[in-house]
Amino acid sequence: GEKVGGYTMGKQSEATAVDYGGDIMLTMGTDFTYSAAPYWFDQMDRLIANVNAHAGNRLRVFYSSPAAYLDAKTANPDMAWPIKLGDFFPYKWDQHQYWTGYFTSRPTLKRFIRQGGEYLRAARSLAASLSFGAATEATETSATAARGAASNSAQQSSAASAAARPLLRLAEAMGVAQHHDAVSGTAKQHVTDDYALRISLGLAAVAPALTHMLAVAIEKTPPPSSSSPAYAPLTNARTRAGATARPSHEPLTAVA
Repeated sequence: GEKVGGYTMGKQSEATAVDYGGDIMLTMGTDFTYSAAPYWFDQMDRLIANVNAHAGNRLRVFYSSPAAYLDAKTANPDMAWPIKLGDFFPYKWDQHQYWTGYFTSRPTLKRFIRQGGEYLRAARSLAASLSFGAATEATETSATAARGAASNSAQQSSAASAAARPLLRLAEAMGVAQHHDAVSGTAKQHVTDDYALRISLGLAAVAPALTHMLAVAIEKTPPPSSSSPAYAPLTNARTRAGATARPSHEPLTAVA
């Protein structure tokens, strides 16, 4: 009971200094901990039960979510929202501890993530354009135009559909790369290498789908493989007649 009382008083004092209204968010968790979920949930269940049993009407603790917390805050008519003035950056962890290095740490990885995002947007835009074009051409009414439109729309729709899975793979890699220890450059080296590998494999998966969609968009029919657009991942790369393009399955690499 004494420990529960101390915990309750501590949280109430903490909330008084930083919070407004009667709803308090108690966050739990930190890096490299809480790996044994059944154990920690059992401990939290015990904590909730004991606090509620000893706090009486002063405090009620329960599992919730950020959405429920915000709903409770916005539903309070007496809530006075403070106005934040000034900049939010750089982030301050403690006195004389400012996080500024992540703006420039691992610049190669930052650039690789930016390139992956640009490539993903280009491929998605082309897939959407082909899908829209296929739907539009399918509405042609004349018999001759209908036959041509059906052929073109089928090719466009097929190319866009075939790109769905590769696009998802790259999108997932790009989503993971937005983690606050990924694009920030604050992850350990082996984790950083994994972020780069995931993006590389995603780009390698999308490359053949993108070149095929581009060929279909330009020529409206599947071109011979010898005349398909080639993907050159390096900005100084050049192609010539008869040259062999980089294999589509070969990962693109980035050193972070």
